[in-house]
Amino acid sequence: MLGTYAILWQMALKKVPLNKAYLFRSLGIVYGLTIAYFVFHESITWGNLLGGGIVLGGLLVLMTEKTVDRSI
Repeated sequence: MLGTYAILWQMALKKVPLNKAYLFRSLGIVYGLTIAYFVFHESITWGNLLGGGIVLGGLLVLMTEKTVDRSI
């Protein structure tokens, strides 16, 4: 699985700028929770859901943030 991840990561970097692609690495946490629940039938706690929500919220904020010129 790690080899597949490495190949997909390299393919993504060819199409998406690094500053945007790197943000999506945090989705590994959400994917991990999803796979754990549906494939391995693990229990998901409220803390897991809260953490995943924070990750998704942060990703949403960073992806929709407008470029701001902060030079003085």
